[in-house]
Amino acid sequence: MIIQHWVNSCNDEMMVIDRYNEATFSDCGCLFLPGLGQNKAGLYFLYTMIAEQISQHIPVIQMDYRGFGDSTGNLSDCSMASILDDVKECVRYFKEKYGIGKLIVVSSGFANGIALDFAINHTEIDCEMVLIKPFLLGTLYDRYVDEINMEYVNNNKFLDTADVIDWDSSEALFKWLGAGRNRTKGLYINRDFFMDTVRYSLIDKFKEISGRSLIITDFGNKELGTALENNYNIEWFFSNKEDPNVVSMVERKSVINRIVEWILNGKNTK
Repeated sequence: MIIQHWVNSCNDEMMVIDRYNEATFSDCGCLFLPGLGQNKAGLYFLYTMIAEQISQHIPVIQMDYRGFGDSTGNLSDCSMASILDDVKECVRYFKEKYGIGKLIVVSSGFANGIALDFAINHTEIDCEMVLIKPFLLGTLYDRYVDEINMEYVNNNKFLDTADVIDWDSSEALFKWLGAGRNRTKGLYINRDFFMDTVRYSLIDKFKEISGRSLIITDFGNKELGTALENNYNIEWFFSNKEDPNVVSMVERKSVINRIVEWILNGKNTK
């Protein structure tokens, strides 16, 4: 069954899609968190394609944060803290409606940081994660500072992403945050939100989590993956293409199959 409805968060309404099969109810649920320039369907409907398969076995929620997609509110009001509040509210609804005791979070772009923060700060629920193409080599700020128009950023409280970088040479920064120019160029965002996302270090957070994680990345991170695997409860799926795009069209089927398999294999584990 598919239900589209609103969930209130701080006087705004988030557009949410529930998917579930009453015949195979489970106390494990899956929540999808989109990156910048994405909506609840995920980039090129990646989330929807995964959700359609796993919802035959566990309840699933796809959400638009306030200011994103079909939700009310303004993108320029968004911050890492406000989006984390939206996730908390959606999880509260998820627990009340389905009685879940275990949550699998699938995230991409800047939302990989939101997923980690939620798991670290909400140990009252068993939380596992699928992180899609996370940036694991320090911070995006350190990597791209020479390509960011810092004079523009420092002098404006609100930023037009069209003016933050030279889009002919630096599009990769926004791909890591969620999507390329067709979806992220020309967005109007808060400076603090932008700086918080590019200064977030995912790698520093892994020492604070204990639940299972699946990381979808490329062979460029294989050495790092080997090192992390020895210390944390992490599994890896290495794609062939070194590209910050969430998932290339060529490898999409194999990535979807791996994520679905990992989620369904772990839905009954503690």
